[in-house]
Amino acid sequence: MAASPVFPPSFPLTSSRKRAGDPLESPAQRPRESSFETKLKAFIEAIQAFERAALIVTQPRTRGESGSRPVCATYTTFRIPGRVTDPFKGHSSYLLSNGANLDGQILQDWMSNPPAVDDLLKIEVDGIFPARVILEALYGADFSLVVDRRSQSTPEDKQSIKKREALCHVDFPKWLKKPRWECPPLTNVYLEPDHITIIAIDQGEPHSVPASAGDADGLYVGALPREQRKIYNESTASYLEEKRKKPLTKNQHFLPFEAYAGMPECNAMIQAGCLLTGCRPIKFPSFKTIQMPQPFNGNRYKYFLGYGLPDQSKHDLNEVLACIRAKHGDLIAIVFENAAADLGLGPRCACDPSGYETYTLLRFFEWTQSQ
Repeated sequence: MAASPVFPPSFPLTSSRKRAGDPLESPAQRPRESSFETKLKAFIEAIQAFERAALIVTQPRTRGESGSRPVCATYTTFRIPGRVTDPFKGHSSYLLSNGANLDGQILQDWMSNPPAVDDLLKIEVDGIFPARVILEALYGADFSLVVDRRSQSTPEDKQSIKKREALCHVDFPKWLKKPRWECPPLTNVYLEPDHITIIAIDQGEPHSVPASAGDADGLYVGALPREQRKIYNESTASYLEEKRKKPLTKNQHFLPFEAYAGMPECNAMIQAGCLLTGCRPIKFPSFKTIQMPQPFNGNRYKYFLGYGLPDQSKHDLNEVLACIRAKHGDLIAIVFENAAADLGLGPRCACDPSGYETYTLLRFFEWTQSQ
């Protein structure tokens, strides 16, 4: 396991580029804070007051048009000009091909989450990388990333108020169902055209999950502070150990991940496996085990034969690994190479993460640029 990383706050809240040795500026010469920077600071102050903030990154479903995203939570918003890559349905498509009724139901798309997160981290405005600033401020300079999901749904919301209230819960300090009368009212958040809207919800306060994502594409950013990533790794390793000894009738995870059962220090390889194959990980960032479709959801669970990989025919695995080594160096490449060998991947794979920023991959692997 790599030593604990120490990331400097690499993207300060300033557009000033003053160099060492430059003469001191007078107040009149100092660059004025942009309105974008002022709004960014206010957003960060608001979410730092939450019990635990979760970021839902949204954009209108159609380029050039506005949209809306229903929310049932304590929340605040921030807008960034631009878009992330469009979703491509990941591994939820078995629900479509088997005739299940999906009206008003969210599809959880894991494959297009990492490239969209990488797109988000690349956006620069007024000399600032706003998403990096937000994540470092919220989760610490040494925060890490884990693969999370992306939400898609039909525009029509057929979920009743009673059913939505029945899903009221908190995720922090542990997942707990809450009385329906504590569920906040539904609010439709406006999504500006050609902008990303970050909706920060407080997972420590009662909230629910609307069945429809409106006319929006929703992205969950799986960011964790250092101490919570350790718990995430241990929880994943324990689950794999348990299921290796007592398998489920219909497995809810990619079975080769059991090569890392009882080995929390190997979570980087699990993340690498997800980045290459487009599969879902074992746990949500809240440490809750991923089960989709849920066993009690009978009209969909009957189509489920056990979790397996999405189509792996798109890329040549050896070419992808060579590109990763050429762009990102040995440290990152060896994680992908070890994961591919341990998991029995190839000769082809679904995804090519070689084009990601090194910043992004380091966060998935909990390492620093200097290591």
